[in-house]
Amino acid sequence: MTRPVRRPAANSGNAAAICAAAADLALRGRAIEAIAGYRQAIAIMPDFAKAHSNLGNLLFEQGRLEEAVTHLRRAIACAPRSAEPHNSLGNIMRRRGMMAGAAQFYAQAVALDPAYPEGRNNLGITLVALRRAVEAITHFREALRIRPCFIDARLNLASALIDTEALTDARNELELAWHERNAAAFPLPRLGMLFARCGMREQASACFAAHAALCPGERATMTSLLTWIADTATLVPVDGAAEQAATSSLS
Repeated sequence: MTRPVRRPAANSGNAAAICAAAADLALRGRAIEAIAGYRQAIAIMPDFAKAHSNLGNLLFEQGRLEEAVTHLRRAIACAPRSAEPHNSLGNIMRRRGMMAGAAQFYAQAVALDPAYPEGRNNLGITLVALRRAVEAITHFREALRIRPCFIDARLNLASALIDTEALTDARNELELAWHERNAAAFPLPRLGMLFARCGMREQASACFAAHAALCPGERATMTSLLTWIADTATLVPVDGAAEQAATSSLS
């Protein structure tokens, strides 16, 4: 008995299969082919919310913001109860520096799916930018309740706690983060700056030294930060400016 010939998804006429194949291409870094796949799925099924949402996210990653907005809004029109495209539109607004608008989209995402940790974390980030750190703390904590190992939310929580001068709570969160540092691509420089903002010199130095060992190309920057730790009398810049300045070039 001969085996049936399996046709490629692109030739199947099945929009769901084509969308899934495009998602796989996107994961493998083949963005141009993935975009073409999503467009093909949409041509077959114009109201395919998932394809519009995925295409919008990929276009956002490519910096094609206007096209991304078009597809994300179409995704919402096709599936109004879906949280993800609201979150994605929030990301675009935040990229444009429109924090109040971003917060509105993130709040909509959270309202649609209260157990959406990314939406909670993103809403917290924008609330901090809007100088509403106390509200932000609630969302960071909820994101961590939903996903206890969500390291970005934990560091954001620690930063917001420092902003509100809740240093004991901030130190507790940073100690927890330190114990989770073996995760891939762990942001050691940011953790180090947060330790520094709490006045925890030894822990800050350990973070910078560990990052220098892992990333020799950034050794000079880490050495400068170690010197700063040694020479600075007070290590609590409450507004977080030092943290942002020291880590922005490393992200």
